[in-house]
Amino acid sequence: EPAADITIKPGYYNLSEYIEDMWENGVDKWNEDHQYVKLAECYDGVEIIIERADGISIKGGGADTAATEIVIEPRYAAVLNFTDCQNIKLSSLTIGHTDMGDCSGNVINFTDCKNIELRNMDIYGCGVCGIGAYNGTSNMFMYDSTIRDCFYGPIEIYGCSGSFEFYDSVFKDNNGYSYIDVSQDMTVSFYRCDFGIKETEYIMFSND
Repeated sequence: EPAADITIKPGYYNLSEYIEDMWENGVDKWNEDHQYVKLAECYDGVEIIIERADGISIKGGGADTAATEIVIEPRYAAVLNFTDCQNIKLSSLTIGHTDMGDCSGNVINFTDCKNIELRNMDIYGCGVCGIGAYNGTSNMFMYDSTIRDCFYGPIEIYGCSGSFEFYDSVFKDNNGYSYIDVSQDMTVSFYRCDFGIKETEYIMFSND
């Protein structure tokens, strides 16, 4: 719900084990009873959509990022989807898919969201990108985080505006480069970040 401050106890959480059971046992009622969190079907399973939850904060409660890990099984699903949310904070979490592969699911998606802060995150292993920002999303700030082992690239930014800034972060072992749809309304900046070889290809040859 809006302004929720959620701390997740250290552990390994497979969301599919819970949400697919909810899907089989009355998804319509589940979605009616949950105003801000919906379940949606994707090609090979079910995914979570968090919508209109302004001011939400989700963080791991362990001593380090690796202590709290959230995964999902379907390769065509995102682990977390945020839609029409403002002032989102995610921190001290490891998030990924149980299996990598050639598919169409990112790890975290933001659609029409504003003011996103990602801190001490480890985002890994998906079919496309670690983070997808789409359709009206603006102002994302990442600190001290890693995006790794994605089948395509670390970041996809399309139809966005505002500032996208990455500080002291690592982009490594992804199979390809980020796709960034640069516009006059958007700036993308990297400060003290480390890149693998493939992750720099788009940046090297971009006229922007």
